[in-house]
Amino acid sequence: MNKLVISNILTTYLSRIWIGLVSLFSIPYLIRKLGVDAYGVFSLSLIFIGYSALFDFGLGRGIVKYIAEYHVLNNLEKLRKLIRSALLVYLIIGIASSVILGLFTYFLLGKIFHIPTFLAADASTVFYLTSLYLIIRIPQLLFQAISIGYQKIYLLNLLNTIFNTLKILASVAVVSFAPEPSKVVITNVIIGVVHFVFLYLFVEKQLPPKTIELSYDKESISEVLKYSIKSFTADSLGMIITYLDKIIIGIFLPISSLTYYSAPFELTGRLWEFQVSAVATTFPAFSGYHATGAKEEFNKLYLELTKFIVIISAFFSSLFCVFSREILTLWVNADFASKAYQALGIISWGILTSSILSIVAVVFYSIGNINRVIKVNSFCVFFHIIFCIIFITKFGINAVAVSWTATGVIGILLFVPWINKNIIGIKNMAYLKECIKPVVLSLLIISAFSFIFKNRLQNTFIFIAVIMVIFAIYAVLVWYMIISNKEKEYFKKVLLKQVILKRDA
Repeated sequence: MNKLVISNILTTYLSRIWIGLVSLFSIPYLIRKLGVDAYGVFSLSLIFIGYSALFDFGLGRGIVKYIAEYHVLNNLEKLRKLIRSALLVYLIIGIASSVILGLFTYFLLGKIFHIPTFLAADASTVFYLTSLYLIIRIPQLLFQAISIGYQKIYLLNLLNTIFNTLKILASVAVVSFAPEPSKVVITNVIIGVVHFVFLYLFVEKQLPPKTIELSYDKESISEVLKYSIKSFTADSLGMIITYLDKIIIGIFLPISSLTYYSAPFELTGRLWEFQVSAVATTFPAFSGYHATGAKEEFNKLYLELTKFIVIISAFFSSLFCVFSREILTLWVNADFASKAYQALGIISWGILTSSILSIVAVVFYSIGNINRVIKVNSFCVFFHIIFCIIFITKFGINAVAVSWTATGVIGILLFVPWINKNIIGIKNMAYLKECIKPVVLSLLIISAFSFIFKNRLQNTFIFIAVIMVIFAIYAVLVWYMIISNKEKEYFKKVLLKQVILKRDA
């Protein structure tokens, strides 16, 4: 593994950890200052910006692939045609998205979402500002794809981390003086514009002269679309599953319910996103093994990666499940915890299911079997919608939490046995045994500490100290009870030398 790849991976980890920590401390303050209703309005803005990643129709993945190839082959003509055509397409999509959201704002706020009367004017401002921001947000996705194609991920991570941190800190500063969601969104849009300019200048330096211009080459876009359309469909369905629950809550429940759901989801989401990003770095390895027919290496990577990810995910899923009330009480307050701790306890298992499914996705993308991903994700979306609609009015956000977590379980049941049988060639019971051991171990240890320290974890420092002790015990037991001797040797001789001592393989 060369230094560039290691730098890209490590900066991805560090970036997500840093933003996760900053968000961890900022979200409770924003909720307290804005109030649960106003924070719900702000959450809707973030949701629509999150959905904007879908609006490039999968071009981003294809653009990364072909830019990397054209760059390595030094094919400047095709590189220019692709970027110029893509820029034109992205600008058109950005303008169209902005107009559509702007036109539908009145309908969304008046007919779909339950916005309190006192927030109606501010919510309108939030939505119109969000729609305007999409004009540059969509093209920004193209510049990010170009940076990734040029393998400048470590610099892109640095740039994104700086501006995302500025957005969070500026939001905290703004609500201190003007606790209105529209003021927060205005601040984020201004910083977003500056972020876009810096990203543009950064990308322009990487490209050959006169590359960032507007023109259209049908052949270039068609070539990318052939690769991207299926992965876009699969990715879109996955994002719908991730964000649909919040939209449903906004439609059927008071806007305050969205805050009681979004905050726990954000808390756990940072952890499973961290796992997903770790798994994503293995995609080139899986693809290379599949292309060269290296079945043994492919299978070994799949099994070892699954074991490693489950060991980490099981601990955090168990932790957030068992200590859900204590975590929310210390993070926000006791009143908030009483309304959201059950949802957090349920959603926490999404850390485990989503992490396993990210491995599944990498395997299917690497072997080119995207159709199966589309079919399973389509079924999960259908299940998610029906389940939520039936149970949300009776059980509230807990029903949505159960539905979201259940879609992950269904995905695992439909994906993993097929992979084990048709690709890896191992028995499902052997796979299940390796996955269940960390889950049982973590649950037993954390539950025991919960019983011992019951009603004694009201202090943040005591709680953190207890968690550190639990993690230390879990790590030791995992090392002696779950990690094999071969895996221990690999960790000692390979990982420590390559990563810590920076010795390339």
